[in-house]
Amino acid sequence: MPRGLSSFRPLARPAALLCAPALGIALLAGCTSDDSDASPVAAAATSAAPTGPPPVQPGRPGEPNTTGSPTIAPDAWSTADVEFAGMMIPHHAQALEMSKLAPERAQNPKVKAMAARIEAEQGPEIEIFQAWLRDRGQEVPPADWTAHQHDHSGSGSGMDPATMPGMASAEQLSALRSAKGAAFDTMFLQLMIRHHQGALTMIDSWGDTPGEIRMNEMASEVGVTQQGEINRMNDLLAEL
Repeated sequence: MPRGLSSFRPLARPAALLCAPALGIALLAGCTSDDSDASPVAAAATSAAPTGPPPVQPGRPGEPNTTGSPTIAPDAWSTADVEFAGMMIPHHAQALEMSKLAPERAQNPKVKAMAARIEAEQGPEIEIFQAWLRDRGQEVPPADWTAHQHDHSGSGSGMDPATMPGMASAEQLSALRSAKGAAFDTMFLQLMIRHHQGALTMIDSWGDTPGEIRMNEMASEVGVTQQGEINRMNDLLAEL
């Protein structure tokens, strides 16, 4: 079951990873209720270079000590990381499919702004997840939702995209494409709130597994951003 609308805890991985200054700025940007352009997850996808004094290497008796480059601890990605990235791509792709309908079919300008925000965020996030998989020699799912509609294993995770948490059914998508005006606004918000909650469920399930720090940062950014949007969409739904 998804966590409560206001109780999402980004991840169960080490909390210290979420305190980097650059990531903190990105997370604060994701939590704003402004319906204008949102900060994408790109800032979280870049790892900062290690800082601090170089390590000292003791010399032999009678010889001076020497210094060397900082040692970076191994940061291995896991199978769970690959599966998570492979699932988030089609999950995001469906959100884009729904959001692209809003400019012509939505009535409320705030709903249109929310859809534009989601599109501006999740498009770049798909590209980052794809690059992460490509750099590690893994299968890269396509960004276009049409490629996933009848695909029962193409997510790279072995999971049918249609069965992922929060995904809209083919019938629901068809109804959304046919709706217009106030009916579209209500249906869009209801489906997208459920869709975002599904993403939080996926992040929550994956977050209990060890893995790469970079993926931890990327998933945390997505989670905090989508929780903020759930709160905003619930407010919009109450205003309709």
